Amino acid sequence: MADTNVTVEACSWEYDNLQKILTVSTSVHPSNFKVLKNGDCVPDISGFQYQDSIEKFVKKNVDNGSIKLKENEAIYIFELGNENLSSSGADFQDLVVLISVNGVEPPESALYTKYKKNYIKC
Repeated sequence: MADTNVTVEACSWEYDNLQKILTVSTSVHPSNFKVLKNGDCVPDISGFQYQDSIEKFVKKNVDNGSIKLKENEAIYIFELGNENLSSSGADFQDLVVLISVNGVEPPESALYTKYKKNYIKC
């Protein structure tokens, strides 16, 4: 089970004419998602145009400014609005997913090996 892959895919749609804007998955546009794991700092990313910040979305999993999760869990946060990640619109709260992997030893889990570069460090 150490080779278990976890893939999450999401897309955003234009409201008026129902056209896809952007598809993001853990394998397509991987820079448009980040991984939060136990002990990571809560990202300091403001919400775009008065939207809630990512901190509000993950508040049930925060203790003293750090993410609190089980060793087999991770939170994936997605930016589905644009590909320009230096834009103020890149607030990474378009989709927030709590991932739990059961039956995999934490050190071997794909959550902690495949996406290390996407982790948010303190």
